[in-house]
Amino acid sequence: MKKYENFCSALANMKEIYKYQEPYDTVILTGLVGLYEVCFEQSWKMMKEILEEHGYEQSATGSPKLILKTAFKAGMIKDEKLWLEALQERNNVAHSYNKEIALDINPYTVQTKEVCKMLEFRYDTQLLIEGEDLDEDVISEYFTEHFKGDCLLAVGDEELIKIHFHTNEPWKVLEYCASLGEIYDIVVEDMDRQARGLKG
Repeated sequence: MKKYENFCSALANMKEIYKYQEPYDTVILTGLVGLYEVCFEQSWKMMKEILEEHGYEQSATGSPKLILKTAFKAGMIKDEKLWLEALQERNNVAHSYNKEIALDINPYTVQTKEVCKMLEFRYDTQLLIEGEDLDEDVISEYFTEHFKGDCLLAVGDEELIKIHFHTNEPWKVLEYCASLGEIYDIVVEDMDRQARGLKG
């Protein structure tokens, strides 16, 4: 997924901002704000791409705000309010010549940290489960209660469920899914390697 790869690269670049400490001069502050803007832009576009792939119609022509709301409902992000605040900060970037506004978009705000956390779980795990009497709500609840991770999507019907999940323990996910039925089209990609420009 091209947008996903773009996000990984942008996130890796944005994490460089933690090398700098206040007080920032104008050049550094402008650079930090620019990194934040690019990374946030790639984050919601990446969410849009994943939602489209999993059949969420709202994502087809959705605004960033709608994409974030849909991603929250789908379980991809955990704090809708924080992401919407991050969107507002992105919108304020146009006014970054105002130092007070620019300082609101700095490495240590909770919004910036939330965006940076998106690679806390390094393995992008995707697969299909084929079985009988499958229940996407039950599966989602099991994931939430038993696995650490984020960006969970469990979409389908009683016979086929598509899974998308970011985790540090993909083997546990595969073991559970295999207990529900046949699993296939399995993809496990190392997002940390991708963020460093390596094959995932």
